[in-house]
Amino acid sequence: MNHPLRIRNTRRAKAGVIAGIAGALSLMGVASGNAHASLLFSENFNASTFNSGLQANGGSVAWTSGVAGTGALTGQNVIQHQAGSGVSRNYIRTTDSDYNTIDFRMQLTLTTGGSDPNSLIFIGLGDGAPGTFGPGEPNTGIYFRAHNPSNAGADGILGINNGAWAGSYNNDGYGLGSGTHRLQLEKVGNLLTFSVDKNFSGVFSVDHTWASYDLSLPIYNFLNTGNSRLFFGTGTAYPQFDNLTITDLSGGFGGPVNVSEPPVWALMFLGLGLMARRQKRSAAKSG
Repeated sequence: MNHPLRIRNTRRAKAGVIAGIAGALSLMGVASGNAHASLLFSENFNASTFNSGLQANGGSVAWTSGVAGTGALTGQNVIQHQAGSGVSRNYIRTTDSDYNTIDFRMQLTLTTGGSDPNSLIFIGLGDGAPGTFGPGEPNTGIYFRAHNPSNAGADGILGINNGAWAGSYNNDGYGLGSGTHRLQLEKVGNLLTFSVDKNFSGVFSVDHTWASYDLSLPIYNFLNTGNSRLFFGTGTAYPQFDNLTITDLSGGFGGPVNVSEPPVWALMFLGLGLMARRQKRSAAKSG
């Protein structure tokens, strides 16, 4: 026959242990979707050389870092493509090529404008290498394409696989136009989403989000661990790029581990041990 006091004490013990475990997990951030969020790196392009996590595709001679910014970026140093025709496109890309395997957030400040109708800007996930499409647009990837302000209504997202269209052109008529903007590229699970803070003033706030891309669809299986870099690029000197940040939202790439915090399984075993101990004490008192 179950003893009423024993039942009450057992329930109280279970509730206490569960609450303790929940509290510990909460302090560790385990319940948060961004529990392992960590800044992989940031680059403000103040110097002539930039973060070793980045590389210039097509040769660093095409890019100059540490250039004095103009307009809204006056007083800051930026990176710019050297003067050339709009189709002489090159890219700054991450050295890591497996961003398709983790959740991440990339943000980059950029200026749009200029008179060259070929002065397009590209930001995305892919190989970050000039291809035959465009010509000189990214050879493979899913990327945002910003046009000259006179054709800003054509701004949008597209997928390209080895120079050929992959999927539909995500163009909803929202254009950036002239100004200084901050673009965000975020991958959570299988969804890749592009957003922008138009006329960025220092604190990121989304003004527009384009429809997400579901990377689990077969049409996007061209992204793999060898060609999934984060990149940006252009072909003329007008655009300025600044303050790149890339954040790991999933703990991928061996995200930071705080050895002072016990792992979840250890807390679970500790909780079970405490529960058994409390039950034993309760039984002894009520027996």
